[in-house]
Amino acid sequence: MASSTIFLGISTQVGHPSKVNIPHVLAQYKERNCRVAIADGSVISGVIPFKQLYALQKWIGVNYQRLQLEWNQVS
Repeated sequence: MASSTIFLGISTQVGHPSKVNIPHVLAQYKERNCRVAIADGSVISGVIPFKQLYALQKWIGVNYQRLQLEWNQVS
């Protein structure tokens, strides 16, 4: 099962391939949600404020290998 992380008020977890077949992270900030690609940090769907999206993209870059491993486990 994919782990969850919370930082700067952003809740994250690795998405599931049954929803979107691109390795991605699900992120929630307050009432807003988005899916962000692990490969390049692009937004697949949804929206969160720019400041939080920028922080999320940096976090994905730092945690890239762990996120890819988790994606491979859930897919």
